Amino acid sequence: MKRLMIMMFAVAVCLFYGCAARTKFTPLFDGRTLDGWEVREGPADIWEVGDGVIILNGEGHERGWLGTKGRYRNFVLSCEWKIAVDGNSGIYLRMADDPDQNPAYDAIEIQICDDSGPSYLGKDPIELSGGIYAVVGASKRMFRGPGTWNRFVITCIGPKITLEYNGETVLDIDARTYHTPFSWFDRMRQPLSSRPREGYIALQTHGSKAWFRNIGIREIK
Repeated sequence: MKRLMIMMFAVAVCLFYGCAARTKFTPLFDGRTLDGWEVREGPADIWEVGDGVIILNGEGHERGWLGTKGRYRNFVLSCEWKIAVDGNSGIYLRMADDPDQNPAYDAIEIQICDDSGPSYLGKDPIELSGGIYAVVGASKRMFRGPGTWNRFVITCIGPKITLEYNGETVLDIDARTYHTPFSWFDRMRQPLSSRPREGYIALQTHGSKAWFRNIGIREIK
C-alpha cells in the first residue's frame, strides 16, 4: 500500500509539472518598451507604452499595424485587450513580408471591436469580435463591453485554428475547409486555406483607441 501511494504521488507530481510546462508563455511584450516590435505600416507615434499596457491612439488612422520582429508558425498566443466605444482593431496572425499585403485578407485577422457600438449592431458575426474577419464568426458573443479587459487565447497548429475568448472556446476550425475564393468589398479575396502558415503577429490600427497587455506566446515545435 505504501509503495502504491508513493507511485500515485509521483504520477500526480509529474502531471502537475507537465501541465505547468504546457501552460507557460514567453512574454512578447515586456511591459515597459516596444522592444521586439516594429511599426510595419502607419505612423509610429500612435503607439506608446504606459503602466504595463501597449496603448494605441489610432483615431484618424484607418490602416496600419505594429508587428513582432519574430516569425511564428505553430503556437498558442495569449493577449488581453480592450477597445474604445464603437472602436475597431484586431490581431493579425502569420503575416508575410509582403509590404503590399492587406493582412485582413492575406493573413488571418482575429477581429476586435465594440460589438455593442452603433457601427456594429446587426453586423454578421464574421465582422464581430472573436471571429476570423470576413471568414467565420465566433460561436458565442463574449464581449464584456467597451473599456473592459477581454482575453484571447489563440492556438494555431498547421491548418487548425482555435480561439478561447474570455474562457470559452468560440472558434475551432480547419483552414483547409475554407478553400473557395470569396468576394468582400467588391474584390475577390483568397481563401483561408491558401494563406501563410508562418509569419509575424501584429496589432491592428483601424481608426480608434485600443489597449493591449499580457501578450505571451508558447511555440509548438
